[in-house]
Amino acid sequence: MMGLSYESDTTRKCYNMGASWELGWYGRRRKSINFSREPAYRGRLIGIVDYENPGARGMFVMVRAQSSTTANEVYIGFNSVRGFNIDSFEAKEQVTVTMQEDEGLSTRMAGIGAGGSYRLPNFQGSKGLNIKVYSINRSANPPYADVEMSIDGCPAGSTSSGCYACASNADCVRGHACVTGTCNAGACSFDTSMCPGNFQLSLRTDDWGSETSWQLINTCSGDVVLQGGSYSNNAQVSVSQVIGQNPHKLVLLDSGEDGFGASGQLTATLDGLEVARETGNFKYDEIFYFGSENCGPRPTRAPTPAPVTVPTPAPVIVPTPEPVLVPTPEPVVVPTPAPVPGWNQIFYEGFESGTSSIFNTGSLARVSRTRSFRGRFSVEIRDNEAGSAITTIPINVSGYRQLQINFQYYTVGADAGERFFLEYSFDGVSNFQTIRTFTMGSDFVNMRWTSVSQIWDIPGTSMGSVRIRSEFSIAGERISIDEITLRGLG
Repeated sequence: MMGLSYESDTTRKCYNMGASWELGWYGRRRKSINFSREPAYRGRLIGIVDYENPGARGMFVMVRAQSSTTANEVYIGFNSVRGFNIDSFEAKEQVTVTMQEDEGLSTRMAGIGAGGSYRLPNFQGSKGLNIKVYSINRSANPPYADVEMSIDGCPAGSTSSGCYACASNADCVRGHACVTGTCNAGACSFDTSMCPGNFQLSLRTDDWGSETSWQLINTCSGDVVLQGGSYSNNAQVSVSQVIGQNPHKLVLLDSGEDGFGASGQLTATLDGLEVARETGNFKYDEIFYFGSENCGPRPTRAPTPAPVTVPTPAPVIVPTPEPVLVPTPEPVVVPTPAPVPGWNQIFYEGFESGTSSIFNTGSLARVSRTRSFRGRFSVEIRDNEAGSAITTIPINVSGYRQLQINFQYYTVGADAGERFFLEYSFDGVSNFQTIRTFTMGSDFVNMRWTSVSQIWDIPGTSMGSVRIRSEFSIAGERISIDEITLRGLG
């Protein structure tokens, strides 16, 4: 469950548009708009429980509006109270408006019913952001809300100067020759079904080029198609490859957690149409989704009176996609059983003070607000250097014959087979021995909180020390660790 602040094992509630976007959820049904170069949005929003509904083609779970004058972002979504979201009790069956500020904190600004509207002033300079809900159809399959998102003076369908809207199909001639553009209600839509899927990336690093890395991932197979990183400062990088039309995601990472400086920027196109653009402070990561809605071969167009043979690349065998599951709430962690008689808590660390008096952090680890399992802070480890670890101060374990550690962890960017380790020093200072190895693909997957409970014997020693150490390969690959408890059994 997401956003729940009380104990419950049965509540079904998973609705937070800002957090869902940051977690990379609902990737094939989310849309991002920047009104400094795009027209107003008019379309249908569906609930999170209908993400995999085959009738949802062309609809979105959430839409994000970005401001070119502030770091704030606004998310809208339709809170359809059904299925695994049936216990959501705020703004039920309404369109919600959530604002996320530069510090990463999100606030629900409004819940809008059918026929209602909401205006957020000074979103794009002096212009306000307007959200209007024309109707909500709960009997459709899937249920949807018909919404509009625009800035002052540029409603959907407007062709006024400065609204970036189209007046005819002639205004929608973009991309490669295989792309067909259509103007509908002032907005262009594009058919790329006859295109090969030519991906092009252009990247200019800033004054801290070594902090920037990226991956292009086929979301049907999970394979990393292209990747790059460890660049020089102010370097110009160009990449081009045919990747097909299957769904993909482009993950942009910054190990310094401050995005691009003034000179940095990234753009990417697929068949000549822009699918990604980033020029500012995106903090740690930004994810762009593009390609077709479904895995599998590209659809074919109906024959035309004068068929034209379009060159295609060599046939590509499309791997059978793995079964796609309906996104679920944050994984429900099974509560650690109450200690059996004889177990005593030695320490607990949730990092909520913003520091830690128990753990020493290496040069590549720190207490961070990037994400947390509970509260606002966790500790984050990156890379695979000597400083990629957290280590407790020497702990008095005299009188105990076994230790048990429990913690939550969350990884980003780890490749298949990459590992991190739980280690223990029996003298509290050196000679750390591996208690458990965690391997990507067999023990965990990226972008999901995972629970650990591990017990090991200690042969009558008086002092000990726990270490969690990463062997991930690049700076953009990270582990967040939270809610650490150590217990001893006498």
